[in-house]
Amino acid sequence: MDKSLHTRVLNFKHLCEKDLINDIKEAATCEVHSVCRFVCHRCPSVPKYMDVEKIKLKDLSSYTLQLKKAKSGELLILVTVPGIDHWLMINDLPLAIPKT
Repeated sequence: MDKSLHTRVLNFKHLCEKDLINDIKEAATCEVHSVCRFVCHRCPSVPKYMDVEKIKLKDLSSYTLQLKKAKSGELLILVTVPGIDHWLMINDLPLAIPKT
């Protein structure tokens, strides 16, 4: 199995559908997240007001995350970790390589 570091782009919605990520509201650092009318992943201020250290992915450890908003408004999560491709296959997620 390849254990080199790779970065892959994951759609927040896909991770939620497969229950592979904790509630992103736990990572919100804005003052109003408990009463806000936006769902956090749809908030126009994301990723500005997210503490990525509080975002947890199931069955992965020692990873690095970056949050980005797609032009479509969807939240994308860039994950860098050894063996990410194997984790994606096990969880039936698409292999998406970030554009450089």
